[in-house]
Amino acid sequence: MNVSESNSESLDDLLNNLRDIEQRIEESRIRGCVMFTDLSGYTAYVDRYGDVAGRRRVQSARECVSAAADRHNGRIIKGLGDGWMLLFESAQEAVLASVEMQRCVQFSQREEINPIKLKIGLDYGGILEDEDDIYGDVVNVSSRLTDLCKGDDIVISRSVFDHIDPYYQQRCSPKSEFAIRGKSNKASIYELDWRANAIPRSRGQRTEKLEIEILWNGNESRVSLRTKEDGSETLMSYETHELELETIESHSEEIQKLIRKANLQGSIGESLANLERRGKALFDLLFTAKVRQDIQKSASSYILLKLDDSCVHLPWELLHDGVDFLCCRFAVGRTVRTSQPIHELKRVPPTEKIHLLLISDPSGNLPAAAKEGEGLYDLCRHDTRVELELLRSRVTPEAVKGRLGEFDVVHYCGHADHFGDRPDESGWLMSGGNLTAKNVMELFKGATAAPLMVFNNACYGGSTEAWNKVTEHESFGFANAFLRAGCTHYIGAVSEILDPTGEDFSKYFYRHVVAGISVGDSLRRARIETRSKKNCHSLTWAQYVLYGDPELSVFSQPQLMETEECPTTSPDDGFEENVETPGQELLVGTRASGESTGAPQSYATSDSSDSIQGHGQNPKWLMAAAMVAFFLLGGWLIWNSSAESSRERADRYFSEGQFELADAAYSEASENDPEDVYLRNQLALTRQKIREAKALEREQREQQERENVIAGLENLEDKIRRTPEDRFEGDRWSSTPMTVAMIGFDLKGDPLPEEGEISEALLQGLQSRFAQTVRWTVLDRNNLLSVLQEQRISVSEAADPSQSTRIGNLLSARFLVTGTLV
Repeated sequence: MNVSESNSESLDDLLNNLRDIEQRIEESRIRGCVMFTDLSGYTAYVDRYGDVAGRRRVQSARECVSAAADRHNGRIIKGLGDGWMLLFESAQEAVLASVEMQRCVQFSQREEINPIKLKIGLDYGGILEDEDDIYGDVVNVSSRLTDLCKGDDIVISRSVFDHIDPYYQQRCSPKSEFAIRGKSNKASIYELDWRANAIPRSRGQRTEKLEIEILWNGNESRVSLRTKEDGSETLMSYETHELELETIESHSEEIQKLIRKANLQGSIGESLANLERRGKALFDLLFTAKVRQDIQKSASSYILLKLDDSCVHLPWELLHDGVDFLCCRFAVGRTVRTSQPIHELKRVPPTEKIHLLLISDPSGNLPAAAKEGEGLYDLCRHDTRVELELLRSRVTPEAVKGRLGEFDVVHYCGHADHFGDRPDESGWLMSGGNLTAKNVMELFKGATAAPLMVFNNACYGGSTEAWNKVTEHESFGFANAFLRAGCTHYIGAVSEILDPTGEDFSKYFYRHVVAGISVGDSLRRARIETRSKKNCHSLTWAQYVLYGDPELSVFSQPQLMETEECPTTSPDDGFEENVETPGQELLVGTRASGESTGAPQSYATSDSSDSIQGHGQNPKWLMAAAMVAFFLLGGWLIWNSSAESSRERADRYFSEGQFELADAAYSEASENDPEDVYLRNQLALTRQKIREAKALEREQREQQERENVIAGLENLEDKIRRTPEDRFEGDRWSSTPMTVAMIGFDLKGDPLPEEGEISEALLQGLQSRFAQTVRWTVLDRNNLLSVLQEQRISVSEAADPSQSTRIGNLLSARFLVTGTLV
């Protein structure tokens, strides 16, 4: 081999290394959705309400942005004046979060004359992430889209539009193509209409809802459609429709098979397309042309299906109107007309706290169900509106029977039996026996009222046949039993549930429920979020059925905020007084918290005025209440000012990237207000940032060391080429000592603080042993971080023994020692 050939090969190696580096950089590019937000109207707001109120309003908007981002796998990258830059894993999550942000900001300012508006721009694509910042064309485009917003618009790019659910695509209206600075071609952009069903309604409010009543009589169906808004009927329609029963039943059975097949195989394949085709066929078979047209043109947010018991078994939620499945386009619920006896005793809605029972893996052999229960427990345990209890592992039917009547909401996740021919024996599998549908009917026959809502997240928890053939003493499965017992809402699945997907679905559902969203819309959002996940390989989202009015909510207000009527509570005497701030100069109560100012919106029926009746003519009581309120408010303001000072300092540190200081400040603020959801989320996010920063620092250090190795070898090779070749005087016949390089050991198993010491001690021991014999030569190369570098040395011309007279003796390791300690 001549010198030119050697140089050529070495140059090829360097070019290959360069290509590898470029490839690694390209592989490090992630795909995500970048959101830019900006507050408009801030100057006018400050002119009207003052600097302090303006600062609090910005802080309130940030809490809305941060809380929504946290719920949808997003995070704030940095603050930009009175706006923020965020990164989301998917376009769908970013759109969901943007809608929640707008609703939250609007809700928090619902009584103000000149509210601040939130502008949002979104773009999706490849992003380079470096330390605590992100770069790329996507960042520039999303920033410029924000500039195109007017007021409280959400403007999205074409790439975002292409990656979101059809339900939200139909709410997007294309805007004229805009030329964006720095882009040669005009960009297609869309405005997302988020204002339909804009905010969780407060007590007494109603939103537009379609009520579709369906009565079957033999082969004839009567369909009545009403559009209800503000509690009054504005449109009525009544038609008869001839039914093709065999065709309808065939399509329904095929839909059940498609869902079951996709779930069991863990692959959607063509099932989704076939599901859409069957859903469109049923839409045509079950509704007249007039009703179909009314549904397709409807701007309603909810559909309430009033079903005859002879057609309750059909998959109404999966009818497809040509745009989307009804259960994804609308929040759909069912009520059923039945001749079966119904338990007259209804549960009294709670006026203070919701009592929630989680029954998780009662048989003790389903880890995924246990994980689901623990996740829901963590989601709700800090919410002061909830009285929570978790029953898990080795739970007996007797233990549950004695407790069901104590709770307003019951969630079950575990094994279940389903018997189509003996539906009253279907039930929850528990330790030592089953809790059956028949047991449920017997349990609530007396003076015990059923829970208001049951979420039966077990296989076939919502599966049923027609109810018109059962007798007085039979129940047709769990849904039939709980509804006849007096349950207001019942949710169940019609097929098998895949563990990870079922767990995700329930998490999404309750996340919206505790945010004050209605039960039906929470279920619809959970469907969309589940089916939009990149790794969704099942039709789990399609199989849940809701019995009950979809418009009702468990909670009256979002968990994350309090309104301007903020209760100040003494931990000693439990006294509570609403403090109304004159004007809006001091917004006392707008802060992140797990507390709630009101009883659950739909489950609470008592008027708040009743609670103060009888006190209006007692001046002494009023004087005492005023004095107590004065001192409590003063103490609260002193305490809260300290917490907000720590919070503001923490937010400043966080926005500046000083995460260690932010961690200390958030910890201090959390100690002052341990129930503050925003502070907990920010503390967790800050610590995640610290871990990411340390990991990035370590990776950069290792990368620098790798580059140093490559540079050193290149210098050696260059020295070889520039140094005259001398004759090698060594012994070419005798065996040379075996050379060995100690690279290092990983440690697996329980993490120990002395992990590095163990690895180092082992290396030193091995080196000592090898050094005792002349047949081994140990090389100390701690700066060589991988076998790749060692192999590079071995094939390098610098390790050729014939070159030792030119550059010195650099031995090539032929035996590498590394490994993992377990």
